[in-house]
This record gives sequence, C-alpha cells and structure tokens, in this order.
Amino acid sequence: MKKIFILIIVFVALLPRRTQALTPTDPHLTQWSYADTKVFEAWDRATGSRDVVVAVIDNGFDTFHPDLYANAWKNEDEIADNGIDDDNNGYIDDVWGWDFSPNDIDGDGLIDEEEKERGHNDPRPRVEGVRHISETIHHGSVVAGIIGAIGNNGEDGAGINWQVKLMNLKVINNDTVNEQGPLIKAMRYAVDNGADIINISLVGDTDQDIRAAVKYAYDRGVAVIAASGNTRVALNLSPLDPVCADDDQNEEWVLGVSAITREHKLALFSNTGSKCIDITAPGVGIAGTLRYAPRYGLTERYGGDWQGTSFAAPFVSGAAALIKAIQPTWGPKQIYQAILSTVHRTPPTDVAAYEEIYGAGLLQINKAVEYALAQVMSAHRLKSVLTVDLASGSFADKTAGEDSVKTRLEGAVKQVDNVAAYQNGYATYRHVRKGLGEVVVYNREWQKQTHFVVSARRVQDIVVGDVLGDEEVEVVLAPSSADKQVLRIFNLAGKELKQFSISGEHAGVSLGLIDGALGKQEILAVYRDNGVTMLRHFDEQLGVVRGIPLAFVKSTAPVAAGDIDGDGRQEYIVGAGVGDEPVLAFFKETRDLMRKFSVYDSVVAGGLSIAIGDYDGDNQDDVVVAPRRGGGSVRVWNRRSKKLAEWEMTGSEVRVLPIY
Repeated sequence: MKKIFILIIVFVALLPRRTQALTPTDPHLTQWSYADTKVFEAWDRATGSRDVVVAVIDNGFDTFHPDLYANAWKNEDEIADNGIDDDNNGYIDDVWGWDFSPNDIDGDGLIDEEEKERGHNDPRPRVEGVRHISETIHHGSVVAGIIGAIGNNGEDGAGINWQVKLMNLKVINNDTVNEQGPLIKAMRYAVDNGADIINISLVGDTDQDIRAAVKYAYDRGVAVIAASGNTRVALNLSPLDPVCADDDQNEEWVLGVSAITREHKLALFSNTGSKCIDITAPGVGIAGTLRYAPRYGLTERYGGDWQGTSFAAPFVSGAAALIKAIQPTWGPKQIYQAILSTVHRTPPTDVAAYEEIYGAGLLQINKAVEYALAQVMSAHRLKSVLTVDLASGSFADKTAGEDSVKTRLEGAVKQVDNVAAYQNGYATYRHVRKGLGEVVVYNREWQKQTHFVVSARRVQDIVVGDVLGDEEVEVVLAPSSADKQVLRIFNLAGKELKQFSISGEHAGVSLGLIDGALGKQEILAVYRDNGVTMLRHFDEQLGVVRGIPLAFVKSTAPVAAGDIDGDGRQEYIVGAGVGDEPVLAFFKETRDLMRKFSVYDSVVAGGLSIAIGDYDGDNQDDVVVAPRRGGGSVRVWNRRSKKLAEWEMTGSEVRVLPIY
C-alpha cells in the first residue's frame, strides 16, 4: 500500500533581521525568512486579496485560530449542519473544507471501508480525546499562517498575504502516515471548488493517479506548489510525488521547492534533483500560527522554530497568491514564470550542480510582485469626460474620441460646493450652514444611495474610494480654506474613521487619489505647511509615503495620479491653483519633475479642475483640464504636452469628472 508522509518538524534558532518597508502592526514579524525572500518590500506593492483561494492540503489547520479565521475559506453555497449537500458537490455540510483522512466516525475503535471513504466536515487537527498531542498537530496551521495569517491586525504574525482565502483540506491524521487516496480526492476537491493555488507540504511514492490529479489542476488553471521532502533523497534517481509529478514532461505542472538555511546553504534534510526542484525557499527557523486550544492545554497561538521543506513550500504559495491577486486572469504558466524569472541566483561555477539543489534560485517575492505589476494595464481607459457646473447643475458629457458633446440638466448637483466621481457613482458636498455640511452619495444614474451630515466650519474638498484597504468605500473631506485639520475619512454611514492634522494652519487643501494595490486607493493632498506648499501621498494608515515641494504653487492646487508614460507606475499630476500660472506638472514617484508646461495662454484666475484617463486609447493616461471658474474650454493633454482635444464648455463653476 502506497503511503504519503507529512514532512518532519524540528526546532532551531531564529536570526532577527529585516529591512525597512511597509510595516504591519502584528508583533511577531522579525524572522530571517521574511527578510531574505523580501516579503517586507513586497508589502509596499501588494498585500493579497480575499478573491484568491489557496487550498492548504495538509493535516488540517486551525480554522478558528484568531489570526486565521477571517482568512479561512468558507463554502458560501453550503448551509451548515443541515445534513444536506446543498451545493451538490458530493460533500455534506462542507462549510469549512473537508477532512479526507480516515475517521472513526462511530467511535468503535475501528475504521471500516465506509468510514475510510466517507470523510468528515471538520478538517481541523483533532485534540479531543487524543492522549498524546505531538508537535505535528501544528503542521498545517504553521503552513497556513505563512501563506495567509491576517496582516496588520495587531495580533500574532502576518502571512505573506494579509488577505486571502485559505481552503482547509485535511488528508493526514495525527499519526502522520496515511494512504494517497485522500490526497487525490483533496486535490480534485480543491480544483472543483474554486482554489486558485494548491499548497502540498507532503511527499509520497510515485503514483499515476497523483500525477493525473496534478495535471487536472494545471489544465484548469490551478497552480500547484509542492515540498520536496526531508529525507536527503536524490529525486532524479528516486522520485516522489507530487513534487516530481511533471518530471517526464516538457511543461511545469507543479513547482517543487527545496529548503535552505539562513546562510543560504541547502538544508541538510532537503531532497534534491533538477527534474523535480524548481526553486528554493527558507526552511529553517520558521515561526508561525499554531493549533490553539487552551481547553486542551494548547495555549500558544504563535511561535515555534520549525524546519522542513514543508515550510519552504508555503513561501512560494504565498508569492503565487500575491501574483494571482495582481493578475486574476493568470494561470499556472504565467504565475510560475513570474516566480522563476525573478529569483536571486548566485552565479554558479557548476550550473547543473546548482540546479540540482536550488532549481532556478532563491525566491524573491518583491521582484515577483513587481513582475506581475509591470504587466498590469495601469492606464485608466476613459469612456467619457463629464463637466459639471455646480451653479446650475448642468452636465456636458463628451465621449472620448468623438466630436459631439451632450448637455443636460441634473438637479442633484445644483448649488453644491464640490462633486467627485468614483467607481460606483458620485458624491457631493454642500455646506449647509455654519458648522454643518452634507455629503450625498449617488449611483451612476444619480439616484441617491445615502447621505450624512458632518461638522464643518468651511467648504470641503471631497474624494471617494477604498482608502483604508478594507474593501469598503470611504469618503474623504478636506477644508478648502485655512485650518489645522488636513483631512477626515468617513464611512458611508457618516462615521468618522480617521483624521490627520498639522500643528500650524494651512491655507486650504486639495485632494486626489492614487492607485494602490488590487483596486485600493491612497490619498493625495496639496496644502501649505510651514511656509512650503507640499504634495503629500498618504498610505492607508495616514502615514506619509512621500512629499514633494511645489515651488510654483502659492497655497493649494488640484492633484491626481495616473500612468502617463505607460511604465506600469503611477505619476503625480499637479495643476494650477487659484492665482497660479495655468500649468500642469508631472512628477515621478522618485519626486523628480518630468515636465511642466502651460495649458492656457492667458491667466486662469480661479485655478484648474483636472481629471485623468486614457483619452486616445494608447494605454497611457492623459490629463483633462478646465478652468474652475469663469468659463472657457476643456483641453486634453498627453505627457509630451501635446493637445489631443479641445471643446467649449458652459458654466461658471465647473468641475471635470472622468468616467471609466
């Protein structure tokens, strides 16, 4: 009977080491494995998405662990504990995954054929009634935590993905040995129930059914990451599955992972073999989330200095999940390419010998993320440009690339102070009376969705977007005249969530947004501070990412961001403020000025309104400008200061809004 074996776990010491990058609030972050695979730097660009599902096929993880629960996959098509297979997938009440390992369901001390086939709907490692709880009970929980322990929640550690969905599939019991049948079923369950990536920290004898299951996943767009094993075996001579499932193929079905030490040497226990090893990752001195059950004496939630290729594999799976979040349409081929083409590779004197133990090289998660981001179409394709006159409520809608301009009246924006567009609609701000202002949020058809009143002494600028990274829309307000308060963030119910102030007074604030990772946005603000007008870029914690002094701006100016040169990165765009020369200025994220040029021949006393989007379909953003006050024409400029379009506008208090 063929067996699979859970990979051995032992303890070694941690070496604290890390670099300066985006830092979550979780207390247990310092470990060499995160530093050397550049996890911290990767977080500056991506932190995961709950739209990505990673199946953890193991001995089960602690679904309800405080640092895993919110990221645990839940089968929303199944009704818990009703004894019915609601989604008709062949498994009854599989709300939190499935236990495919043999279970003594009737408690008679024996496992008959029916119990062997039946499985169980609770995939957590069992602690009830277990006389001796070994260290292996933590195995799956450590693996799951490396991939996706909740990040930035102030508890325990952070997974490579702060947000993800972890599918809990148990194939091994506490005795660590079982048949291969459960693994085959688990792989097919993962694919059929929506997994994007499968992590397998198990090895066993070669088996054609295992290989067929790996191919089944690959053919359906699911990436498979497998540990190489800990028995110091040369896999080219003595292959094991699933790590070697593609050893006789001309394409990568599975990424096999060996383990290195903190000195970047092959771990003594790690299996090798160029036919099966594709990449290497840290497998010594790893900490992670533990099976937590205080009632049964398991009182530690996080820790352990684990070693094994079991814990190298989830580093690669975590990287794959970040990439999938950035590029949702990518399958295994593209994900593997992103990971394997961005490794750190010490120039070998013997290439063949190097690949035997390290494959392509050491995983570099930040570079893999950058690779994926560089291929994102980052321009904002404009459908049309909407000019809104706040005084009359009239609209002029100009379809991108067409000559006609459609005008109409809309009462929703009449006599408001400011208006903003966002992905799902629009929002307006109106100063009601001294000390109070009203925010109204509309859908794309200008039907009112919600409104709330805020305390405000003055007129406020407004932008709308997911600026806190919580997958919810927020409203950001900023005073348009002198104040110490720079900005406030509200949810759509009107609850103030965060605010930012300075010690002195500014002369007014203009707000904009810049794209963050995975549909999130971050706040841009231009205001005068200590005698200098600054553009400041805030992250979701309202920490200043960077500041750019604006010598050509007197007090405040409209600000936005877009990929105007098609390099996959957002540039900062600043327009003229009240009393400034009518110019546009483009800045790189390095703070360097790319270009500054005049957009009108005469003075525009009331400043500019600007909007960003790809007007001409060249996959590079353009800038739409209009005078905020006094009338004139709307103009569209590209990054080379070429005027792409111009049309007359009507209205005395105009804002331009991009429609994507």
